[in-house]
Amino acid sequence: CAAWVFWKRKKAVVRASQPFFLVLICVGTFILGTSIYAMGIDDSVASYDGCSAACMATPWLIAVGFSISYSALASKILRLKVLMKHACSFRRIKVKIKDVLLPFAVIIVLNAAFLLTWTLVDPLYWERVFLGRTESGKLSSYGHCTTSGTVSVVMIALVATINFLA
Repeated sequence: CAAWVFWKRKKAVVRASQPFFLVLICVGTFILGTSIYAMGIDDSVASYDGCSAACMATPWLIAVGFSISYSALASKILRLKVLMKHACSFRRIKVKIKDVLLPFAVIIVLNAAFLLTWTLVDPLYWERVFLGRTESGKLSSYGHCTTSGTVSVVMIALVATINFLA
């Protein structure tokens, strides 16, 4: 996706589509997609510490990927809004990328602050729960990411609020 934008960056259609933001959408979507790999790690392929790191990496990848993609779209819309506002008065203006990056920066900084607080104060960790033996005598268990405090719940709510109401 980003390679195609780079390859076609001189074309009028791509230039009009704001290639910088197209690349950000591609990068954000890629980061969001990598969260699937972190969710697939369990203690059959990694150590306890590796599983715990994957547990905490999952919300980071989801929140950062989503916020990059969403912020890029919001910045594109803001840029178009400014252009259309001035088009109604028949004034030609040039809206630079830096003029519309404020929403992008605010969303990314808030996400990073809440995720960092979550990671340092009350991180997710890997836990294997043993259920006992089955009828055939095999051990039955399952593993999952969990937390021991309430800070995680508050941070999840704050990250979700920032990403869905921004």
